[in-house]
Amino acid sequence: MVLKRSVPLLLCAIAAFQTGCRSTRTCVEQPFPGLKEELIQANTNGGRLRLLIVHGMSNHTQGYSSNFVDTIGRKLKLGTPVRQIQTFTNSEGATNGFLTRIDFTNQNRNLRAYELTWSPVTQSEKSNRFEFDSRLDKRRASLNRRMKSELLNDGFGDAVLYLNENFKPKIQAPVTNAIFSILGDGFAPADQLIIITHSLGSKVTFDSLNVLAERLRREDRQQAAAMTNLALHTTYLVMLANQVPLLRLGDTNVVADMQRKPSAVQQFLQMRQQGVEQHGPERPPARSPLLQVIAVTDANDLLSYPLREGDLFSDSIGEIEFGNVLICNAPVFLHWVANPVKAHEGYFDNPKLIKLLLKGSRTKPKSCIKEPKPAKEESE
Repeated sequence: MVLKRSVPLLLCAIAAFQTGCRSTRTCVEQPFPGLKEELIQANTNGGRLRLLIVHGMSNHTQGYSSNFVDTIGRKLKLGTPVRQIQTFTNSEGATNGFLTRIDFTNQNRNLRAYELTWSPVTQSEKSNRFEFDSRLDKRRASLNRRMKSELLNDGFGDAVLYLNENFKPKIQAPVTNAIFSILGDGFAPADQLIIITHSLGSKVTFDSLNVLAERLRREDRQQAAAMTNLALHTTYLVMLANQVPLLRLGDTNVVADMQRKPSAVQQFLQMRQQGVEQHGPERPPARSPLLQVIAVTDANDLLSYPLREGDLFSDSIGEIEFGNVLICNAPVFLHWVANPVKAHEGYFDNPKLIKLLLKGSRTKPKSCIKEPKPAKEESE
């Protein structure tokens, strides 16, 4: 009898531990059509919808976005995916990245996704640096061991390496190689590109886009025009787990100068504007070059920051719609702690987020983050 009475109490206790995020409701600041509508739009115009997916800090293996990509294909009823893997190497012949191309085709519906894995660039460097420290793992508590290994060593290790001006080009190399591959993969005028980046991958991607564009302007005008066309036909920037406010501190020694230095996204907007001017009034683009910028964060992700427009661009060139999305990746235990690794790495596996990106949001514009209340004046 006592045991039977204890079962409901035990179930209640388990439920209490699995209470979900402190706020489980998804908050969307700006409405957007969604990937399904973008696919229909591109295919109707005789083009193909393409996704470029770039991971962020910490070690990733090929297939890290498989659940995300395959779920999109399955929800859109696009059939069985066909995968091809391209290996990138550096000047010394060492592997520095992989680009997995995933094709979905079902009658007139065409979706092509590119998953970039750049972890090979930094993995050996971090392993060598932290080998001595890893000998203490047996003495660490399991959660602390995981946080030290995955969050600090693998995660922050990548960020520190990227802020090193000598190592930064090594990380950018596989990204620029991936962009070259997309440009050479029959990117047509009616195609549309959606860029989905995670964590450090956002800054790496847009820095690399701008570095490549500048190089092509000097060396190859035809490729430079193709690059500008790709930027113009980019319709979504989906940025997961953003560290832009933190990483921009590394752009300058004087914090006050940050406003005078255009961000990587700002430079990308300027590239898109050049594409608009190239078309001219006599040859307008197939559709209005609207760019949806969506910044997704889990409030319990210690390595993510919600964004203001000023964090990304100081001058809104062209048609832009920007907004934050607050989502929940990891459960909170007793409203006290959430697994920070799951909160940071769980975006690609979050079914609510995948559904939202597919179907879009029709809610009215709003702010998900309240402005602080003005301080009360002290009574005389």
